[in-house]
Amino acid sequence: MVQHRGRHAAAVLDNIDLTIAAQSIVAIIGSSGCGKSTLLNIISGLVTPERGDIILNGIPARNFSDWRSISYMFQEDRLLPWRTALRNVEFSLEAGSMLRSEREARARDALKLVGLENFCRCVSLSTLGRHAQPRRAGPQPGAGALHPADG
Repeated sequence: MVQHRGRHAAAVLDNIDLTIAAQSIVAIIGSSGCGKSTLLNIISGLVTPERGDIILNGIPARNFSDWRSISYMFQEDRLLPWRTALRNVEFSLEAGSMLRSEREARARDALKLVGLENFCRCVSLSTLGRHAQPRRAGPQPGAGALHPADG
């Protein structure tokens, strides 16, 4: 895959072969611009690879549908500015059939886990900053979590 930065192009992610066992915790590290975020974006289905295949739980990514089993945290803020911190954390759980009371309880637990329990009703992005990023409140058992971070 080739990444373009301004007028410069760099080959990244050439001939990658990666197998991750179920329920593993894996860190992808490397220098800035080496393709960490690109790899995670490909795995999560946000970017289509130029060639090759991504297999998730034995299923080709193009046919994969159990996206609730994978968590993804973006490198930059992805908050909905009109929602409170609590409602932003709840957001990813709204697509399922979870009762609102359970979604709210999980979201409150997640905010408490990162020390933001006193900001549940806050809508100011400047107050929360990057601390409010965790929007996936309790992944399903066996779920993977993806978080790109520049090294």
